[in-house]
Amino acid sequence: MKKILWVVIAILMLAISGCYEEPLSDHNNSEEKPGNDEWGNPVEDLSLSPDGRFVVRGSGTSLNVIDLKTNETRSIKIDESSRKLVFGRGTKIYISQDYSDDEIYDNCMITELDLETGEHGRSWTGKGCVGISIDRTETVVAAWNKNNVFVVNTVTGLKYNYYFKKNIEDVKWLPLTDELAVVTRYGSDELRVNFLSPLIGKLLKIPVGNCPDFLNVSPDGRFGAIASWGCETGVVSLIDLKKHKYVRIIRGSRMVEFTPNGKFMVNLAEKSELINNYGIEMLGSYNLVFTDTENFISEVVKLGNYAPQELIIPNNEQILIKMKHPDDGDLSGSVLDMKSEKITNVEDLNNYLREYVVASDGKEIFAIKDSELYRLDLQDAQVEKIDLNCGPYYWSSEFCKSEELTISPDGDKIILGMVNGIDYAVFNVEYLKIEKMIRMESQSGE
Repeated sequence: MKKILWVVIAILMLAISGCYEEPLSDHNNSEEKPGNDEWGNPVEDLSLSPDGRFVVRGSGTSLNVIDLKTNETRSIKIDESSRKLVFGRGTKIYISQDYSDDEIYDNCMITELDLETGEHGRSWTGKGCVGISIDRTETVVAAWNKNNVFVVNTVTGLKYNYYFKKNIEDVKWLPLTDELAVVTRYGSDELRVNFLSPLIGKLLKIPVGNCPDFLNVSPDGRFGAIASWGCETGVVSLIDLKKHKYVRIIRGSRMVEFTPNGKFMVNLAEKSELINNYGIEMLGSYNLVFTDTENFISEVVKLGNYAPQELIIPNNEQILIKMKHPDDGDLSGSVLDMKSEKITNVEDLNNYLREYVVASDGKEIFAIKDSELYRLDLQDAQVEKIDLNCGPYYWSSEFCKSEELTISPDGDKIILGMVNGIDYAVFNVEYLKIEKMIRMESQSGE
């Protein structure tokens, strides 16, 4: 009953706050990292600790853990209301769970677990359980909801609660300053970025459109960009995160990403948004705008009439674009070479981009489609199916199927969660084969 009541309250909160949804981002590639963009890892998802040692996945009231260093497995009991998790320093992990059905009181609990011993550690209560993230020291946890940010210093044990009268749109850790950037909105078009630390509070007001907005932080931590998702027209606001200073507006809206080296900000723009800045003959119905973060000079690349749905920038040379056909609405995909501006179509790309990881060199993407593993080579825009072989582990090869995957920090290994829910495979990226199978021995949660 407690869980049902909280779900009802959460739905009402989301309805009141408008489109308060989690930001779109890459699947299973950045969510395990400190300062991740995923608002925390869902407990039920397959996750890998940043050092590549622990594989975790929740199931009911259990958190199933595999220690890849020792090959030991264990099941740790967790509350059924557990929502999301982040990895802390060493063997620690922090889980957010619903604590109370009453919004007046603390309704979120952050619980510390030790993955090596299976022991429960400290816990803290506060307001805010929709999103959770940890800073790059892997010691300070932040959780938030529509109006509250709840911060826990796991070294000192102290906690801080911050209330915002304005709706919170997004929260991000800033790697260069160890601050939280809290994006808030009041009314239809007043958007602010609040630079928050336990000791200092600073406020920066930036101009944007009137749609829900998310803050995208460049990989080097220097810049932030806010684009309006779902707007008919709009702008991208570029911010200097270290100097706490607004930089400029870039025409375009809905999507914004940075190249891995932080040199370029890339955003989507329709012809109508750019027509006053560029000649009509230079524009397509949809375009990508590349802005150099050193001199802030922008250049435009025409995409054509297909509406982009997602931008993935795995390296500094190619962009993977998921597109929608203007006539039948079917989804397809293309690889854009940033230097030559050549666009190469990838057959049936949408079906391969629901569960995927990007290889460490950024040149390959491994994805699951219909429980089968595929590899997309971005150099030639070709997709190949990889025939998994579980050896004698299953009596029939038809059971050698996977439904989830995550990749090790060095990119050498992919961990596959098999369809039966209790088996895991360690896949060697170089040799394209399974090198080890691991089974969860206990599912009791005790």
